[in-house]
Amino acid sequence: MVGPFSDEYGEYTISWECAHSRKKFVNRTIKSCEEGGYTGDLQCKDCGKTISEGQQIEPQSDHSYSERYTIGKTCTNYEKIVSECEYCGYVHKEINEKKGLGEHVFVKVNHKEPTCTEEGYSYDLKCSECGEINNDGNQEAGQTIPSIHTFFITIPSRANRCWCPVALTICRKASCI
Repeated sequence: MVGPFSDEYGEYTISWECAHSRKKFVNRTIKSCEEGGYTGDLQCKDCGKTISEGQQIEPQSDHSYSERYTIGKTCTNYEKIVSECEYCGYVHKEINEKKGLGEHVFVKVNHKEPTCTEEGYSYDLKCSECGEINNDGNQEAGQTIPSIHTFFITIPSRANRCWCPVALTICRKASCI
């Protein structure tokens, strides 16, 4: 027997069936269900086979919603239920005010690392939806971070013979010298 796993020479045929994973509509004339028209034949982009035939939609027809999905609520928007007409592609959005608005979604922004000579900043909490900055209730947010190499020491002063606290910067980094 001659085949793909034999050592013999000869002809053999390998067949495969297309999965029809890439599709397109052809002969489509419908723009809206109000105008009517042909929905188009669903055809495979790879092998050209017609997967399903379209249908003629009469003018003034109702939309046919086959798929529905939900867009979740945010701090500025109510939940939306979205439906798309399978004939003309019209998208209908229904706002669901019953569930109210959502919560803020805070992210950390404005963080700045301190350097040897400049102060840093911890961060602010900013809502990614509406832009509100709210650091209330967070002990770390909105805090100034002191520069890295500033030390407070007490040294004697020769002029008035007192001990005075003095800020002294000591750093051996090449960037500070």
